[in-house]
Amino acid sequence: MPELFRAREAQHARLARTIVFAGLFVAGAVNATIMDGDNPFELFDSARNFTVTSKVTWIPVDNIQATCNREARIRGYASYDYEVKACSFYENDVCIVFTQKKLNMHTLGHEVRHCFQANWHE
Repeated sequence: MPELFRAREAQHARLARTIVFAGLFVAGAVNATIMDGDNPFELFDSARNFTVTSKVTWIPVDNIQATCNREARIRGYASYDYEVKACSFYENDVCIVFTQKKLNMHTLGHEVRHCFQANWHE
């Protein structure tokens, strides 16, 4: 019986994370950031989306700079020559978003927007 309880508890935890992420995503859509600038209140055109459906995996990490540089190199890109607070990459039809463990909605929304509009920084 304890194993069944632990399995249900893990399932509930995954569901809770999904619900929290969905709420954050909706909030991010409302307060979306401009990739051409950095104004979280400026409106953007969703017609620029290259997809309307995207599977997103969010991975909070301890050392975001080292993680983003490593992940960029793994994918054949150069390391970032500026400080990053987050980064995102497409892999096997999944948009993977790496962030610091503590961040604001602006940063998360910015990265999730990449998952729908691409337009990654060079």
